[in-house]
Amino acid sequence: MEKQTTQQIRNKFSDFWDEQGFAKRTSNSIVPPPNWQESLFIMSGFIRHWETVATTGFMAQPEYVCQPCIKLGFNYLDLNDMMAKDGFFTFFEQLSCAQANTGQKDIFKFVKNVWRFLTQELNLPTNKLHISVHQDQSLIYQAWLAAGVAKEQITFPDQFAFHLNLDSSNIHGFYSTISFDRGQEQSGYCGNSGCNINCDCDRFLELGDIGLIAIGDVVIIDHGLGLERIASACLDQKNTNSLPEIQQLTSAIHKLIPLDENELFVITDHLRSTTVIINSGIIPGNKQAGYSLRQLIRKILWLLLKFNKLERETVSILWQTATEILKKQLGYIDINSDKIVPVILAEYDQHLQMVERGKKTLRKFFKKRTSQQPLTDQEKKFLFETYGIPPELIPWTQE
Repeated sequence: MEKQTTQQIRNKFSDFWDEQGFAKRTSNSIVPPPNWQESLFIMSGFIRHWETVATTGFMAQPEYVCQPCIKLGFNYLDLNDMMAKDGFFTFFEQLSCAQANTGQKDIFKFVKNVWRFLTQELNLPTNKLHISVHQDQSLIYQAWLAAGVAKEQITFPDQFAFHLNLDSSNIHGFYSTISFDRGQEQSGYCGNSGCNINCDCDRFLELGDIGLIAIGDVVIIDHGLGLERIASACLDQKNTNSLPEIQQLTSAIHKLIPLDENELFVITDHLRSTTVIINSGIIPGNKQAGYSLRQLIRKILWLLLKFNKLERETVSILWQTATEILKKQLGYIDINSDKIVPVILAEYDQHLQMVERGKKTLRKFFKKRTSQQPLTDQEKKFLFETYGIPPELIPWTQE
């Protein structure tokens, strides 16, 4: 397989869909359109295609976009669970394209082009790509076969899987997923002979999907690829965290703070997402997107406290480093460190004051009991909700 950077893959995606007559949409913000009610942040390129239909009542010309996205958990995974699974990031980029021409001929051509991009432009081995198709999507199944996918590499998932059903926005449809087989030597492989893309083990990495989606009365065919995942597959890596673009920031952090692998990844990931969120104009707060941002920042601050590195200079260096690296990696986003670092330092100062007040309350709690008596669940809840002190980090606030 050909080794390619995320920038090279972005460029190839743009060039390929330009050649197919798709119009480029420029999008550098993770803030959703005002009339989008399903999420606090843009979580996929589909939202941009939805915006086209919602604004104009149709999609007159096929379009594509490289969309920065924020995801803080979903469906069956909360943020902590998401961070523990390979392939998930709170900030990621999605390469996405869509068209409103959904006759059989149009669908077959669209699916064939997706397959061509994966196997000819990116040179991914055809025998490592596996497809899921919902049982109600016989047309998509036939389109994959016509594109050249071997029948034995197409799987029918659970009937409730990959079903998009957003009643409040009148959006409905099914997705057909594209997964990459990382092999039986993959860490986390279940070892079952019948393992396929329906399995929860880490052998198969979902790269993206194709969806036939109804937005009110308008039906579009939509395709999305996770840039970090596709880049990892092109490098034939066993862990998406090993992507050079991720490791560049990880290495810089590790020089400052001796963290273990999991905590190092969490800080790397949250530095990336908080930088992009603040750059889009959102500031920490106690409601909606601002609250989500605050929780991400506080997670980093608590980890710094745990390793006795909760210092103003360290905090400043971390976000300054993140902005400098991301500015080079994300050429299509104008990242302004002068806007980001002051927001972080103001949040750091406020958080430090709150923690000091929390420590005083904690000392009062312990005065009422012997050294052998643990805090009650109610006291732990109070400390977290009032001062933002999570139960697992109470020992570090006592030092």
